[in-house]
Amino acid sequence: MNTRTFLFLVVFLIVAQSAFCAPKDKKHKSKGKYKTWVDQNQVELEGAKNRVIKYIQKNDPDTTRAINELLEPVKDKCPQVDKVPKLLDDVYGCVKNTTVGSGTVCSTIQKTIEKCYGPLIDLVGSCLPKESNELPLLAQKIIIGGLKQVCTFTVEEFLELFAPCQSETNWADVSSCNDVRAAVEEFEKKLPSTQIICSLLPKLKTCANDVHSSSCKNPITLRSFTRVEESVLKESEPVCRGKN
Repeated sequence: MNTRTFLFLVVFLIVAQSAFCAPKDKKHKSKGKYKTWVDQNQVELEGAKNRVIKYIQKNDPDTTRAINELLEPVKDKCPQVDKVPKLLDDVYGCVKNTTVGSGTVCSTIQKTIEKCYGPLIDLVGSCLPKESNELPLLAQKIIIGGLKQVCTFTVEEFLELFAPCQSETNWADVSSCNDVRAAVEEFEKKLPSTQIICSLLPKLKTCANDVHSSSCKNPITLRSFTRVEESVLKESEPVCRGKN
């Protein structure tokens, strides 16, 4: 497995597991009504956490063996990949022991990403070329930026992220997406540098805005997407400062 695939694997693990790691959130309730989609789904989140943990425990041996096989080709350049199975075990244990305490669902998700996946992200970064070694951290920032904003959404705003209108426009037909599409095609050939991804984020925001506005006319839909995009850029700024 090449480093690009390795990186994407880690990002997938972060998204798939952290999204379900937080128990109840009572901070945003008001007069018995739900203010955000997080409040409305807090019980479901707790149940999802338990199901994910059970699945991880059941499939842990197969997962570890598969990752070992996938990482075999890069061991010469990155001998510390031998630590991945142990780090994955640590991640699973960390997620399992996640509690809200005095925080909220959203703050718990963020802390879980930073705490539980930190060592794994550091290891991946150490395996990448110098110009790309901040990509795992940048991926973490992008995910946290999106989650931070989505967690503040009302139920209506959250549902608008899945509005069918967004699929009515072909990205290939939007001129502002040309640079994004060309860059993604290059990623298939070579792992991008952190600078390239940082410079691409504002272009991706413009591209996404043009795609959504060409087919989605509901102002709530457009505002929801814009807020997520702006939050991602803001959260990514510490990594991208001076690189775009």
